[in-house]
Amino acid sequence: MSGRFGSARLSSRIASVATAAVLAVLGQGCAIVGRTQVDIGRIEDTSGLGGPYYVVDATDLYHASRKARLNETLHDACQKRYPSLFSTKRTAVPLLVSRQSNTSKSNSGFSFSYILSAYSMFLLPPLPQTAIINDRVHISVNDNKKESESFTSRETCFMHVLTTYPFDSILFPRSKGWGKETDDQAAPNIRINETRLAAFADAIVKGLSDMDEADRTALSENAEAWARYYEVRPFVVGRDLIPQDGKTIHEIKVERPSATARIPILKDFSYDRGRRIGSMKCDFKGCDPMFAQKWAFYRILPEQLRVSEPLPGERAILIRKETLTEDGSYLLSFSVVE
Repeated sequence: MSGRFGSARLSSRIASVATAAVLAVLGQGCAIVGRTQVDIGRIEDTSGLGGPYYVVDATDLYHASRKARLNETLHDACQKRYPSLFSTKRTAVPLLVSRQSNTSKSNSGFSFSYILSAYSMFLLPPLPQTAIINDRVHISVNDNKKESESFTSRETCFMHVLTTYPFDSILFPRSKGWGKETDDQAAPNIRINETRLAAFADAIVKGLSDMDEADRTALSENAEAWARYYEVRPFVVGRDLIPQDGKTIHEIKVERPSATARIPILKDFSYDRGRRIGSMKCDFKGCDPMFAQKWAFYRILPEQLRVSEPLPGERAILIRKETLTEDGSYLLSFSVVE
C-alpha cells in the first residue's frame, strides 16, 4: 500500500515539475531566441561628410501601389549610432532613403521538424529557422540619380522545448549576439530588429562617404526630399521657433527650400504711417517654423511695407513682439526705424 502511495507521490512530483517546466517555457513567449549577423560594420571616419542630416524613410514594405510608410525609426537608429552626423534640428538636411530587402535563402525543413517536435510532446527541438537576406538602401541625390549600398543579413531563430530551455544561457550565450525574439510573425525581410537597423545606418553613412562632394552638396537641393521631410515633420507649435523680440532686421533674400515646401500665408496686415508701427498675422500651419519665420520677416513684411509706405533705400525693422498660437497663427508687431 505504502509503495503505491509513494509511487503516486513521486508521479505527482514529476507531473508538477513537468507542468512548471511547461509554464516556464510558455511564460517566456514560446521562448524563441534569435541572432542576426550582418556583413557590414560601423563607419569610423565620418569627417567631411557634411550634415547634419535627417533621414526620411520612404519605404513601402508591402506593395508598391500603397502609400510609402514614413516614420522616424530609421532616423533614430542613425542618430543613435552616429550622433554627430544626424540630427532632428531644423538645420538638418533631409536624406530621402528607401530600403529593399529580399530573402535569398531559407531552410525548408523547419515546418516538418516542428511537426515532429510536436509529436514528441516538445521534447525534441525543431530545426533552427534560418534566412539569408539581401538588404539594400538607396539615397536619393536628385531627381535622376540614386546612390545605393548593400549588405547581407543572416537571421537565425531557435524555439526552445522542455529539454533545451534549461540550457539557454549555455547553448545561446548573449555574448555571441543571441537574444529573445518577439512573437512577430512577419517575414524575416520585413521584421527589422536593432541589429539590422544599425546595419542600415552603417550603409547610409557608407553611401555618404562614397559620394563625391558635388553629390553631397546636391542633397540639400533635393525638392522631393524636402517635400517628404515636411510630411514627416510638419510644423509643431513653439518647438523650433527662435524668438526674435527686440531684434532689428534688414531685408535679405530668402529662398524657398523646395518647390513643394509650404510657405506661410498672410492673413492680415496693418500699418500706421504716422507712427511707423504695424502688425501682421500669418498662418504657419504645415510649414517648417524656422523657414516660415524667415519668410515672414524677409519676404512678406518688406513686400507689404513697400505697398504701404514707399520709402527710398533699405528699411530697418524692429521686431516689437511675436506671438505663436496653438493653431499655428503667427502674430507680429513691428516698427520701421529707418
